[in-house]
Amino acid sequence: PRPMENLSISQIYDDRLLEKEEKILIEVRAEAHGIIPPVDKLINLDTLTDFEIDKIEDKGSLVRTLDPTTTGSPVLSERHAIVHLKPKNSSMPSSFTFPTVLDGVAVKEKNGISHQRYDDVDLVNVTSSIDLNPSMKISTTAWIIIGLITAFIIAGILYLVRSSKKKAILAAAQTPEQDFPIPENLTPVNALHLLDLIKAKRKQSGNLDEQQLLAIDGDMNNIMQNHFGKSGQPDDKSSLLETIKKWI
Repeated sequence: PRPMENLSISQIYDDRLLEKEEKILIEVRAEAHGIIPPVDKLINLDTLTDFEIDKIEDKGSLVRTLDPTTTGSPVLSERHAIVHLKPKNSSMPSSFTFPTVLDGVAVKEKNGISHQRYDDVDLVNVTSSIDLNPSMKISTTAWIIIGLITAFIIAGILYLVRSSKKKAILAAAQTPEQDFPIPENLTPVNALHLLDLIKAKRKQSGNLDEQQLLAIDGDMNNIMQNHFGKSGQPDDKSSLLETIKKWI
């Protein structure tokens, strides 16, 4: 098995649900070459002594693209998790310190770790420890205005997306299969590369909905796990070919 390399971890403090649901969120976004483990294997959640972990949403390690320049695993993957925290005794502390990276987890020397927080709807860079100011809240009127503006923007975007998607589907229907020639010597690496090309082109043309995007990511992740994971069962050529043909 190939080790995880070039790991970068970004943590985002989000307290926009504090007033309504009495909890804060910590978004953890990780990128690396290889398979990325769960968030509790990356950062030390035990340091969050002022909070109780309500739940962890984790989408798993997903294939993003292939990197032919690396000497290690060619698979560049990402993992996105959200840690839901509730303050103990319903009392927020005066400061918050982001969880540290666990011992034995190596991150990139440059830009390996970053911390951010939401300032209204914007993300700003912060240090690993931040002061919490409960008085910094948006008024109810401001939230209503923001909500109305957001609703109009979303409605406009949905209209444009639906219109573009119809055009993209018509264009994709005329795309010949020769756009994605299957290599004669099909291997896990060139199968992943071909699936990545198919995913990028279909996504650009709008011919992949969210469910299909998750499905092709799942197929790529299965190939990666089977061939590069610790206990995977490698697919034979016919299985790889069947997976490829499903997306052409």
